[in-house]
Amino acid sequence: MYGASVTVQGNRDHGIVYAECPAGTAPTGGGGVTSGYDIFFTDSYASGNAWYIRGTNTGSRSQSLTAFALCQ
Repeated sequence: MYGASVTVQGNRDHGIVYAECPAGTAPTGGGGVTSGYDIFFTDSYASGNAWYIRGTNTGSRSQSLTAFALCQ
């Protein structure tokens, strides 16, 4: 399951995204994807029925951040 993407502005801006599992399931793992190489993940964790990713954009241009969850 993929969550919604967010735009993370450049110059050390932070973003947080999540991907929810369907009702009756829980995340057994997860991660994230970015539109570039300047976003570094600072957190990646499960909470409730979702997987969360937090990232910092160290570049100068805006980039997107998206979380995904492996649900079971």
